[in-house]
Amino acid sequence: MLVYNGFLYSKHEVYENKIVWRCSDYKKFACKSRCHTTSEDESGEILKHTDHSHAPNVAKSEAKGLVNEIKKSAENGQFSTR
Repeated sequence: MLVYNGFLYSKHEVYENKIVWRCSDYKKFACKSRCHTTSEDESGEILKHTDHSHAPNVAKSEAKGLVNEIKKSAENGQFSTR
């Protein structure tokens, strides 16, 4: 998943040097927002994004970011995975 400007995106399509992400609330709100990034092999830089048809869910995106930080800490061996 990708978190950008308080919105969550799911990986939609992967090309040779670009990844297209779709708003994770595309079904719930019929949101057509997309975000394009360079591939993971490159910098992962945001190339462009489109507007959403709904407000951001800041709490949900912060929670997702925190879970990812905890997972990375566990992978580095600082804490157990429990």
